[in-house]
Amino acid sequence: MGTIVIIIILILIYKQAKSIFHNKANLAKTIIVLLLLIFISSSSYALSEFTCIFTLINPSATNVAFGLESGTANIWDRNPLGVWSNPAKLGYYKGFAYGNSHDPWFDNVIKGIYHNSSYLTFGWNGIGILLPFVNYSNKLGTTLDYGKIATFDQHGNLVIFNFYETCSQVAFGINCIEFADNFFKFNPKINNLQKYFEISLGYSLDYIKADLGFEKGEKFSQNIGAILKVAPQHIDNENIRIDITSGINIVNIFKSDMTFKYDNGDKEKQPLPYGNRTGIAGKLSFINIKGLADEYPLLFDISKYLFSIYASYDNAKYGDNPSTWGKGIEFTLLDIFSWRFGEYNDIDGHMVGDCHGYGINLNYKDVVSFQYNYVEFPGGELQAKQEKEDISFCVDIINLIKALK
Repeated sequence: MGTIVIIIILILIYKQAKSIFHNKANLAKTIIVLLLLIFISSSSYALSEFTCIFTLINPSATNVAFGLESGTANIWDRNPLGVWSNPAKLGYYKGFAYGNSHDPWFDNVIKGIYHNSSYLTFGWNGIGILLPFVNYSNKLGTTLDYGKIATFDQHGNLVIFNFYETCSQVAFGINCIEFADNFFKFNPKINNLQKYFEISLGYSLDYIKADLGFEKGEKFSQNIGAILKVAPQHIDNENIRIDITSGINIVNIFKSDMTFKYDNGDKEKQPLPYGNRTGIAGKLSFINIKGLADEYPLLFDISKYLFSIYASYDNAKYGDNPSTWGKGIEFTLLDIFSWRFGEYNDIDGHMVGDCHGYGINLNYKDVVSFQYNYVEFPGGELQAKQEKEDISFCVDIINLIKALK
């Protein structure tokens, strides 16, 4: 809460006060009085409160639909924005992919605050990498953009700042079994092993920067993750397939702090969020389209299964704060249309409620795809309902060349 809450209140104060007071002195006096109230209220927060909690905002509209912290074990979400949940997911990415989101944040309360995210991924033979890309705030990766804020310096002069916090993440993931299968192509034991289970590992490095006018800071944070996938072959056949996954993502493994520097020369060290996310997920697919390929060749080109059901449960624990959890379910028709329903529970943070959304995935022979996702989710005390949407584009260049031959 800490910094972000104070900034939001500051924005509210300024915009409301500006509309009421036309006299600069009266405006300054009003802000000073309200700043004192903010200081008194913010000082009641425990010392364990984190800074830069925007890094805990899930950028993926797909995974938010299953609860705000969800996606730790969701290997079927190939949008680059989904890597936020667990870098080990990169072991399942194939080809080149681009993901982007541009979301008004608490738009019903304050206009002009945006949570923007943009990333690129490339996956090949069980290895995947994530790189930050330029977002709508002209920053790399994920940015909470507060816009231009007018405030007063220590001499009483009116100055304008562009307040923002940004996190640029670089990540690497490897699907150990798939990589070994591709590396040792003539070893049937590894190929048979992959039919039953897979394990993937991931690592990410976050460069976090905060520019809040007179307060600036920057720091690196590191995360690691793992995913285990099990495929019970005894119930797998041409028309039914089930996969079960479990995952863990350890956030800020070294519990790094950020040192903020002020214009007056003072410095203050504040802890960045640390903790872990865990999750379990499963997907059940019905009626393999392969059996309909002769009669419906186009259908076979755009889908694998006629119908599928995905379900997940995720839990998050940061520092000494109580755990939060999210659960949800997804129904997908022809790998194209998805309907998602979920629930999120963060009683201590006053963020409890239902999530629901949908996705559209246009795919051709698993070599080119375009995806759009939308979700509505609880916003807590400031805003009962929030909205998020994202898009992604993916092309498997190697397989595309093969398909065109």
